[in-house]
Amino acid sequence: MKKQSNLSRLLETAGSHKYLTYTSWVLSAISALIALVPFYYIWKMIKEVLEVAPNFDQAQNLTGNGWMAVLFAVIAVLVYIAGLMCSHLGAFRIATNLRIQTMEHIVKLPLGFAESFGSGKLRKIVNESSAATETYLAHQLPDRANAIATPCGLLVLLFVFDWRLGLLSLVPVVLGFLIMMAMTGKQMQEKMKEKWRISARTLNTTLLCTMMIVIGYSSYALIVIRSTANTPMDQNSPEDIFTLGEYLGR
Repeated sequence: MKKQSNLSRLLETAGSHKYLTYTSWVLSAISALIALVPFYYIWKMIKEVLEVAPNFDQAQNLTGNGWMAVLFAVIAVLVYIAGLMCSHLGAFRIATNLRIQTMEHIVKLPLGFAESFGSGKLRKIVNESSAATETYLAHQLPDRANAIATPCGLLVLLFVFDWRLGLLSLVPVVLGFLIMMAMTGKQMQEKMKEKWRISARTLNTTLLCTMMIVIGYSSYALIVIRSTANTPMDQNSPEDIFTLGEYLGR
């Protein structure tokens, strides 16, 4: 028989309110995708400006695209708030049901058990343990759905902008994952703990710094992509690695 996960047991405790938790995951993922839409309108604004340069007065859609970016940013915040409301309502119901079920179980135990712990200590254990589920259900799970939806939406958005940019952007992502796998492997962790006694916080900071460096240097690819599009403003025309080096060293 397959062992039941802790999450499924918590959701069973919620009863009919578990659908609020499911809804919070969906809303959190939707808000993450909507939050990317403003970047599309910002891209349209930049593209329009580059196409009409230096005759900037011919850019007629800047205001409309700007307001659309603001509108979707506000919608993303409102959807995220709605998701948090659902997750908190579900988490509070689960915490309440846990307290009730635990106290019903305690009152059925022999009186000597309660006296050995003390009523105050038992009440503190029950309250703190049930309250600990609130952070996990109300914040961590919706944020996890948000974190999964965001890179998926970004990948689609990159291909909408330029398929070449999308493919190039996958290179640092793959490199970042390979670096993280190498740095977080069991053997590496054991060696680092034995040699430097490095903490989890320091390791996390190191991984984030490495990822930021990889992503930062990959931004130079935008210069080549923009130049190959033959935009009106194309200084030095850096369309290959050699002209890119001259462009960066000017």
